[in-house]
Amino acid sequence: MDAGLDNSESLASPNPSNEHVSVDDECLYIDIGPAPPIPTSQSEPDTLLDDEVEEDEIEEDDIVTYREPSQKPDADYDKNDPPMAVGTMYSDMNAFKLALATHATKYEFQYNIEKSDKSRYRVYCSGKNVGCRWRIHTTLLSDQVIVKITRNPYDHENCQSTRRAGTCVGVTQFWVCEQVLDWLKEDETLGAKELRRRLKESHKVEVGNVLWINFMVLGPAVLTTCIDLRLR
Repeated sequence: MDAGLDNSESLASPNPSNEHVSVDDECLYIDIGPAPPIPTSQSEPDTLLDDEVEEDEIEEDDIVTYREPSQKPDADYDKNDPPMAVGTMYSDMNAFKLALATHATKYEFQYNIEKSDKSRYRVYCSGKNVGCRWRIHTTLLSDQVIVKITRNPYDHENCQSTRRAGTCVGVTQFWVCEQVLDWLKEDETLGAKELRRRLKESHKVEVGNVLWINFMVLGPAVLTTCIDLRLR
C-alpha cells in the first residue's frame, strides 16, 4: 500500500502550542521539538520485564481464532477518534490499520509493529524504552475477515513518547484518502490546496509534496479502494 518513494517533506512548528505533523509517502512526522531525554540506565524498568513474561504467557491465546460474533462491527464509529477498547471490532484488517493510524495522529504518538500476518496484528508504543507499556493486539474472528481488539491493557495518558519528533507507520496515501473521502462526497470541486489545509487543521498533518503527488496520480484507484473498504 505504501508508495515506496524515498523523498519526504516536513515543516517544524514555530509555535509549540500549535504544533502539527507532516507526512511523507510512507510515514508520519511529528515535528514538535526534541524528544524527552532517555533515562541514563541501559536496563529497562522491572515492570517491562514483568510485561515480557506476561506476553510470553499469553502468546498461544493471542493466536486463537475467536468465534464469529452475533453482532457485526459498528460502521458508524467516530472516524476522527476510532475506538481502541478491548472487544471493538473492525470490518477487516485494513480498516483497523487505518483506524490505528488515525488514533496515533490524534494522540500524537508513535508505534512499532511487533507482529503482522493475515490473522493478527500487534503493536507497541515506541516509548517502551522510556517505560511506556502501551500495546494493542488484534486477531481475526472465525469468518477470517472481521478483526477484534483482544488486548489493550495499559492507558496511554502519561506516556513520555507522545508529542515528540519521530515517525509513525500506517499513514499512507490510503490514509489520506480515508480522511478526505467525506469532504469530496460533500463537495467534489474541492481542490488540492483546500484538502491539504483541512488535513492540517483537523489532524495537524501537513501532507508532503511526494505523498500528495502520489495520491493525485493514483487518485481514482485509491478512492475506489477506500470506498470499497468503507462499504464493507
